[in-house]
Amino acid sequence: MALSSRDCGTQILLKATGVRMFLVVIEPVLFAGIHVAYLASGMTAYAAFGGAPVMVPLFTLLIGPVQATALTGICSAIALVHLVPWQLRDVR
Repeated sequence: MALSSRDCGTQILLKATGVRMFLVVIEPVLFAGIHVAYLASGMTAYAAFGGAPVMVPLFTLLIGPVQATALTGICSAIALVHLVPWQLRDVR
């Protein structure tokens, strides 16, 4: 039974361990994006605002302005979803 190129790639990926696997799976842009989101979340946690002013310019450099704006909105929505139940109690 011959393996397809996809199966060979999967086997190579599974054989990689530690740092090699991390470098195979994580692209530099994704790695930088994770750090940008982490930096913005720290800014938001410290000052209670400021995630978007940090994320949008840095994400714009990484992935472009339209995608940066959309990704910032998604990140902010996910980060603040834990506040919804408390706010729903105050709704009359």
